[in-house]
Amino acid sequence: MTAKKVDLHITLTPEVKLMAQKASALELMSVSEYISKLINNSAPSIIEQHTSIKISNKDFDNFANYFDKIKDIEIPDDFTKYRDDDN
Repeated sequence: MTAKKVDLHITLTPEVKLMAQKASALELMSVSEYISKLINNSAPSIIEQHTSIKISNKDFDNFANYFDKIKDIEIPDDFTKYRDDDN
């Protein structure tokens, strides 16, 4: 099954357009296919970088230990009213 195609209008400088045309021709594909390939290859890692947090094992252990230390702290009644009903 072929994915539905949609249009994307972009404005390029003449130099960038020429580079895209040359590169796509050398790869034996259309400019649209070439740009789609570039997006498919780079976008996932960019999205991952901006939507996830990566920490070292040591930092995670420090984070977890912090909560182990404070788990016995009593929460004032004023704060418990903000607790989600699902919990």
